Amino acid sequence: MWMVRWLFLALVLAAAPAHAQTLDPSLRYRVVDVAAGDQLNVREQPGVEAPVIGAFAPHADDIVITGSVMEVEGSQWWEVAFVDGYLDKGWVNGRFLEPVDRQARDSDYPLQCSGTEPFWSLALDEGQATHSSPDAEAQSMSASRWREASGRIGIFAVQLERDGQIGYASVWRERDVCSDGMSDIGYPFGTIVILPEGEVLAGCCRRSR
Repeated sequence: MWMVRWLFLALVLAAAPAHAQTLDPSLRYRVVDVAAGDQLNVREQPGVEAPVIGAFAPHADDIVITGSVMEVEGSQWWEVAFVDGYLDKGWVNGRFLEPVDRQARDSDYPLQCSGTEPFWSLALDEGQATHSSPDAEAQSMSASRWREASGRIGIFAVQLERDGQIGYASVWRERDVCSDGMSDIGYPFGTIVILPEGEVLAGCCRRSR
């Protein structure tokens, strides 16, 4: 009987998919396994059928990933901060990227946060924050630097201020991914936002550049 159990376990382990690379938006990435005369296509959406909006050279480095990921036909597609004309984001097959080094910048880079039902977005960048929703004008406010919470690693808070009123955005790195509940895209951060006037929002965040 024990032989049967060990054989079953071996078959399960052999059939299990390889562990996917962990996306870390605090790191810079480089292109790998692309031939010298080829290029790594940047696509408008995840998947090989999506339009190509640009490309990285075979040995390009200093690439910023937003941390967003989506699986398409067994491949992980990563969103990258790719500036090309009016487009500032794109998607590449994640198997062709690897970290340049492991010197992570834990926090305080620009974030784009959003949520659904109701739809909203919050952009955090260089001491400023902008809250937007479909049924109201965009509201700007000042934002502090990320402040790390005591007691647990990877949880941060940003203070928001407008017209003397104070709010906060709490941001944390998800163990897996944060889901917006509306798409198959996973995001690296979860968030709860308390706007200065008191409205409480929950959603996901990614690096914006």
